[in-house]
Amino acid sequence: MNLTTLKDDQHVFPPYQGAPLMKTSFANKHPQVVKALNRLAGKISESEMQEMNYEVNVQKKLADVVAHQYLVKKGLLKGDGK
Repeated sequence: MNLTTLKDDQHVFPPYQGAPLMKTSFANKHPQVVKALNRLAGKISESEMQEMNYEVNVQKKLADVVAHQYLVKKGLLKGDGK
């Protein structure tokens, strides 16, 4: 596919900034999840998110596989998932 990304100079689309949402009760019971998510804060660039969305939505890769590859590549997770 030979696609060109257009610049949104009119700011029609807001910047993509993913944010984890969870109930306080879940966060209190699972502080390790909160800690893990906090390690991601500010780490995923807009272009990286676009690329991962492309892999999942267009190339039909599994979201968990794409996420795992990203985390390993960024040194946030060991290659074996541990």
